[in-house]
Amino acid sequence: MSGLYVNKLKRRALNALRIAENTDDFDLAMFLIDQALQLYIKAVYFELFGSKVRGGSRH
Repeated sequence: MSGLYVNKLKRRALNALRIAENTDDFDLAMFLIDQALQLYIKAVYFELFGSKVRGGSRH
């Protein structure tokens, strides 16, 4: 299961980068690059530590 999740995140990251490369809208490209980086970092984190990254938690 974990390998499937990692592959899915990495595939989504690469797809976002491909779209960013092919757009003429600078703001959209920057947004997609940011999203791609976040997805890739989540994939690597999950691959290394075996747990999903949780954000926005309130104590």
